[in-house]
Amino acid sequence: MIMGISPAYPFTQDIVHDVGITVMIENFVNNPNAKNHSRTVNVSASADTSEEAKENEAHVDKVCRDILSCPLNCSVQVEELKLLASLSMKFENHHVIINYVRHFITLLSKGSVKLKFQILRVILYLSKNQANTRELISAEVLSSLVALFHKNESKANVLHIINIFENINFQFKKRAKLFTKEMFTKSELISIFQEAKQFDLKLQDLIDHSDPEVRDKIIRLILKL
Repeated sequence: MIMGISPAYPFTQDIVHDVGITVMIENFVNNPNAKNHSRTVNVSASADTSEEAKENEAHVDKVCRDILSCPLNCSVQVEELKLLASLSMKFENHHVIINYVRHFITLLSKGSVKLKFQILRVILYLSKNQANTRELISAEVLSSLVALFHKNESKANVLHIINIFENINFQFKKRAKLFTKEMFTKSELISIFQEAKQFDLKLQDLIDHSDPEVRDKIIRLILKL
């Protein structure tokens, strides 16, 4: 067990070679698809396609900025997040959206149930892409997700969070070559592990959730971790 991390979190142990000595992330098993996966927009040589890609990127960026500039919980903000969730279904948009994810998660502690639902939808789609894993396992993002993981949160939002963590766990188990030793500092690793421990505790608390679907998903997640 590394740094007292629960055995329920082998994926957090896998990423560290020797914390406190090397302070690095292991290079995972080679995966040629992971190196440049959806970090840049694939465009053809034609000028028309290139221009179309640039326009799409600008559109996605504007949607993100509009969401952050709207009054909190207003109907326009919710609708813009719905649009962003749809845009998030395409991996080629992720390199733009991921730059705003740390801004979006600040809304999780303040937003309405509907707003949080849409933000979690966006994060859920992002979590399906290996290229986003580095940003999504930051302590800041994990902390915001773990904070919502309790019995008083809506069922839909809890299920989204479970699915997000399932995806993150899946990406680690694929052991794609995503990280280099420069990507994490020692303090970042310690913070990430602390959030993993908190999530472990939340999982144990929610095993007896009143909703059978939530209970089943939690048990399945624990078995996968």
